[in-house]
Amino acid sequence: VTGDTVGDPFKDTSGPSMNILIKLMSIVSLVIAPHIHVGGSAIHADHAPAIEITEAANDITGAFPIVAKKSSIEWEGKKVGGSHNGNVSVLDGQVKLDHGKLVYFDIEIDMQSITNSDISSEEERQKLVGHLKSDDFFGVEEHPNATIRSVTINEISPKNYQVEGELTLKGVSQPITFPVAVNIENGKMIAHADVTVDRTKFGIRYKSKSFDNTLLDKFIYDDFTVKAKIKSALK
Repeated sequence: VTGDTVGDPFKDTSGPSMNILIKLMSIVSLVIAPHIHVGGSAIHADHAPAIEITEAANDITGAFPIVAKKSSIEWEGKKVGGSHNGNVSVLDGQVKLDHGKLVYFDIEIDMQSITNSDISSEEERQKLVGHLKSDDFFGVEEHPNATIRSVTINEISPKNYQVEGELTLKGVSQPITFPVAVNIENGKMIAHADVTVDRTKFGIRYKSKSFDNTLLDKFIYDDFTVKAKIKSALK
């Protein structure tokens, strides 16, 4: 060691203690460099928090198409001592939002797609489906599509609405009221609705006790129910 460097290497900048200090600083700089971000941030790239950018639901306004293939409609009809259920497909439609609130929708339904889910026998299942497609019920050859649209929508609570709408079925349009729950998340809207339909208002009177009091216990209830799940992409 040359010069007075013991305990204070800065006193001799040309001595070996200074060389040791320079090497030490070089090593330290190599260690901390990956952690230093331009602008002073000291977050390492491998540990940077993931940032998810989403559009707030209350900022979404506009008309958006329904995603028919990801939407579903389930039906159930009851008779004395039993019931039947199945599905029908959504063809098309749209929803309108105003700052994240549902203000309008219309849906077109493919009545020719009606299916049955509860009968195990293929022959019996097709027999029922054929009857439902006949003029005794939905008359799909002449009326292949049904539509439902909102007329007024009242918000009951956040995400929950009461809809006064119009259902057109078998060529007949009638007012209808039902609740809708809406959830908006990650650029998608999912709406759930439970709808009760009085078939006799649409001219479907087959085995209706309201129009034939001789049926005794062979009648089919006038009301059938529909559970709808409607999806829409908001981007």
